[in-house]
Amino acid sequence: MKRYGSSSMNVTVGLFPKRQTSTGAFPFMQRLTLHQVRLEDRCLSLGKLLFLDVLPDQDCWTYQCSDLDIVGCVEDRSSVLSEFARDFFFLWDDFANEADSNLSRDGLELKSRMREVVAGTCD
Repeated sequence: MKRYGSSSMNVTVGLFPKRQTSTGAFPFMQRLTLHQVRLEDRCLSLGKLLFLDVLPDQDCWTYQCSDLDIVGCVEDRSSVLSEFARDFFFLWDDFANEADSNLSRDGLELKSRMREVVAGTCD
């Protein structure tokens, strides 16, 4: 495992074998451990680490955060973190900060999970 810090996010990176494909190859999944989520001028510090699994899939890179049920696909590996951050802040704005009376049962569950993960704004 290696730990990296950048202006966009602090992450810990590890490579893990995924599963055997139909061609017999074993693609490697990269697991990113997120300590914060940053997008442009917004930054949220995480009180609970989030794991973002990234792996090549056909003509794109897929990413998945199981804790928050966030899944996405991007063409360029270098845009995984920024696209994940866009997805995260979309959910944060539309669910975690929404009035309970405006949310479905699933929405309330997502709101609860997001609020458990986020510690506050970055310093």
